[in-house]
Amino acid sequence: MKCHWNAAKAIFDQNPDWLRYSITENGETALHIASSKNRSKHAENFVKNLVTLITPEDLEFQNENFSTALYTAAVAGNIETVKIMVERNKKLLTIMGGNVDAKLRMMPLHAAALVGNHEVVEYLYENSNDLSGENWDNKTRSWLLEKCVEGDMFGKP
Repeated sequence: MKCHWNAAKAIFDQNPDWLRYSITENGETALHIASSKNRSKHAENFVKNLVTLITPEDLEFQNENFSTALYTAAVAGNIETVKIMVERNKKLLTIMGGNVDAKLRMMPLHAAALVGNHEVVEYLYENSNDLSGENWDNKTRSWLLEKCVEGDMFGKP
């Protein structure tokens, strides 16, 4: 919870499988917890180190709300954490999460726009292949445009 990497590394060295284990009732991994923390160098360092120990596919793990760690970082506004994960696995950009109801799930870009994290929105948009590919359609693109207009996200932050 406090993102003390040396303490966590000692545990992960003895139990490498624990890198992928859920540690909360909602199914979050250590990566989910660290990525949801408010911006801090400790959390950023923790995520950076943790991501080097897991596979790119491990980043796709979803909690009980179907949210990846990228999704939680996007909602929290942790731009550096977002960058670390996207650089390791671009597929994360199109994994929907945030709700048990499949009709209400959104991609990390949508979630960041919904809560007004302009810097994260800008970065995710730049890496989202012009909003094409898996899970992008007219409905998801128009919803994103609507949220960006409502959040006054055009122009510089």
